[in-house]
Amino acid sequence: AIENTGHLYWFSESVNSGLTTIKGVLVDDIVVNDSVLDSNSSLISTNLRVWNPIGPSENTYAGTFDGNGHTVSGLYFNNKNASYVGLFGYTNGATIKKVGVVDSYFRGEQYVGGIAGRLYNGSTISDCYNAGKITRSRNYINNGGVCGVVESNCSISNSYNVGAVN
Repeated sequence: AIENTGHLYWFSESVNSGLTTIKGVLVDDIVVNDSVLDSNSSLISTNLRVWNPIGPSENTYAGTFDGNGHTVSGLYFNNKNASYVGLFGYTNGATIKKVGVVDSYFRGEQYVGGIAGRLYNGSTISDCYNAGKITRSRNYINNGGVCGVVESNCSISNSYNVGAVN
């Protein structure tokens, strides 16, 4: 059970160090940083706790993450040379459901999305939304509100974006 910011960071570190099939369930809304974006979707501050996306390319996430209808807010990631950026970075047969990402800022080079950077190998996103800002440093097309790129055998259902995408 993921109850707070510490648990969420532990979950990310666990996946990113090789426990790629662990399951996560949010039992409360999580706030990493307060007030990341202003009403124009501009960063208020860069003095923020940095987020490390769950599932880098060397340890792709293959588990199930159930947001249980909760939100994760205040995520901040700003690296113009990074790929696979979002709440999740690179998924490989993962299931991500029922989570909203709000008041968050993700900037990378490519594969940038609020929920996930890349869905691969049958991964799914369902009943999720992004209300944060997505921006990229180069003119790649692999960036989007919910997910940066969705491979042909993957799916996104009942999900939406209301955040700014640059």
